[in-house]
Amino acid sequence: MERIWDQFLSDRDRQWLERFPRRPRMGFGSRPALVIVDNINKTVGPRGEDILATMRDQVFSMGHEAWAGIDATATLLDLVRRIGLPVVHVSTISGINSPWDFLTYQRRPDVTFARDHHEPEAGWRIVDALTPRPDELHIQKAAPSAFFGTPLLPSLIRFGVDTLVVCGNSTSGCIRATVLDAASHAFKVVIPEECVFDRTEASHAMNLFDMDQKYADVLGVEEVARRLADFGAS
Repeated sequence: MERIWDQFLSDRDRQWLERFPRRPRMGFGSRPALVIVDNINKTVGPRGEDILATMRDQVFSMGHEAWAGIDATATLLDLVRRIGLPVVHVSTISGINSPWDFLTYQRRPDVTFARDHHEPEAGWRIVDALTPRPDELHIQKAAPSAFFGTPLLPSLIRFGVDTLVVCGNSTSGCIRATVLDAASHAFKVVIPEECVFDRTEASHAMNLFDMDQKYADVLGVEEVARRLADFGAS
């Protein structure tokens, strides 16, 4: 089966893959949760424009790829809600204006946890298609990983979760950081390929490749939906 990263692999890479033993699939455990990371207006941009067009107004927005990922995630979210599995929404706190701000946010007095003070401005809100419900956990973070300095880990333990289905952006940034921390905490991790996106095609594809090799199962969203539906039938 052709994968999104195949076009970026060299002949040497393909030879290595033929010789290196394939990591066994993690699969799904007994209690999955859907974790949706950073699908906020600021990083998405208007629907119907490509990434280069959206950069005119917001340099970090992502255009078509973002909306394709959000639409796929919305379908998966609807399924998970009907089944009754846990849902965790994660968004970046107000004041983190670029990926580099993560490195200096502790020294910036203008960076605040919006939930403690006021409703975040429109750019920092989760897109309407994925608005959290009152009974769903919404965590704000100030670093790439959804685990760093947040109550995510104890919340997942309390929910009895052993498998994370991770969606959102960016594949090479906050998704990768979250996936690595999840794997380090011994969670099974599944990434629906169509539900994550990035600003550059190469980094998106090769980070999916790397995570699939080491830390997670990268699967098509239809396969993920079929596997999750089994939990509703049990």
